[in-house]
Amino acid sequence: MRSLTCAALALSALALAACDPTDPKEDTGETGDSWLDCDAMAVYSTNVTVVSEDGAAIAEPELTWQIGGDSGESGACEGWDGAWYCGIEVTGLMTITGDAWGFDVASVEVDIPLDEDGCHPVPQDVTLTLPYIACTTEEVPSVSLTLTGDAGAVVTDPTVTYSVAGTDHEDEPCYPAGSDTWHCGYEVSGDFTISASADGFEEAGASVTVTGDECHVITEAIALVLSPVGG
Repeated sequence: MRSLTCAALALSALALAACDPTDPKEDTGETGDSWLDCDAMAVYSTNVTVVSEDGAAIAEPELTWQIGGDSGESGACEGWDGAWYCGIEVTGLMTITGDAWGFDVASVEVDIPLDEDGCHPVPQDVTLTLPYIACTTEEVPSVSLTLTGDAGAVVTDPTVTYSVAGTDHEDEPCYPAGSDTWHCGYEVSGDFTISASADGFEEAGASVTVTGDECHVITEAIALVLSPVGG
């Protein structure tokens, strides 16, 4: 059973009334006494192991716990040495929710009873399994560019390129993807510079930063308007 002294709790910035040995808990009525003399050791309510679907340990998950629904107690779980501990001196039906990079969010419920003395929770060992995110196999464009001429001017055979700072992508061609639409880069993230030019028009450009999630880049949509030379 993992327990903490009052000094250890202070180091983790947790306030716990049970740390005062002179503040006994009220009896549930089973002992016949009006008060119980409980020790001052604070006990974690759950010991949580977080694994993937194939049983591999997940090193850095984010875990939270909640008791009593949205209006009840809640908090972040604490972890060290590969172990996770959720809730201190709380009992009842606890929902533990976990998330990690590359995994979907998942939850597990566990009922935490009081010990036979009515002083502390009985720590429960819990395994939380996070499912892998199912990524699609499609290639996602990094930038979707809408290219038009000023005041309805028709842009014929434009040259559209992109560069990504700090990479080998320098003046790479963008490709047409429909009327007035161009795709610049696929599954490439970073700081993009887009340039467009055409005969009879002033060159135009734009900059945009492309990020991604666990599976794909997140497409950034931008627009450029080419102005006629001398217009």
